[in-house]
Amino acid sequence: DITLADDCREAVEVLTQADSDLIIGELRLPDGNFGDVTQKIRQGRLGHNPFVPVILVVVEDEDPRVIKAALEKGIDDVEFVQVQLARLEHRTPEHLARNPLSWVPVLELDDGRTLGETVAICRYFEYLRPEPRLMGGDGEDQAFVEMWNRRMEFEIFWPIAMVFRHTHEFFKGKIPQVAEYGQVQREYAATRMAWLNDELADREFIAGERYSIADITALCGIDFGRVTGQRIAPEHSHLQRWYDRVSTRPSASA
Repeated sequence: DITLADDCREAVEVLTQADSDLIIGELRLPDGNFGDVTQKIRQGRLGHNPFVPVILVVVEDEDPRVIKAALEKGIDDVEFVQVQLARLEHRTPEHLARNPLSWVPVLELDDGRTLGETVAICRYFEYLRPEPRLMGGDGEDQAFVEMWNRRMEFEIFWPIAMVFRHTHEFFKGKIPQVAEYGQVQREYAATRMAWLNDELADREFIAGERYSIADITALCGIDFGRVTGQRIAPEHSHLQRWYDRVSTRPSASA
């Protein structure tokens, strides 16, 4: 089952009553910041499980949802500093000192070193807190999870993201946009979603029988498609079944 909440107040009511196993919420809500709610969860002051996975979403700033999902391990000493892409804060000297490529996310360690790239950061969190294993179990399992996560990055997430980058008004004037390329990527993404539908015909999750980072990456990509009108086709029943399974868990309540 899935329970929806329109603001922080309703989210708190839901979390007080329900035993959730996944929470997805927009960072900015009409009556406040959902990050404050998340902090109460991690401190054990709200909800029934301080280690419940929480995904915070900031659509306009391409918030790294994969990183947020990796923090389901209960690592509670990570401070998030929002970099406003709309204000070009990722191109300031301060941020370029963290990552000369200007990309986000970046994880700054206690010793001052910085770690970029989403999967690298997730792998570091997995090292700090191995369970639950989102990156795979033994060496063989990790290899298959890595393979499927790379496929979800290149065949699902990035084609859909390129449609947004090259056709949406948000990026107008911020990056060079090629509308024709965006349209090509839209058509390509549709073929890749059809391919993924066939792949899911005989298994429950992307990389096998257990939820992994590959499922998170694919879910983020498909959800990203809402911005540009790319949705799961009615005939893709296997993909829809998988999507319903991973996006409507009891804890997806905000």
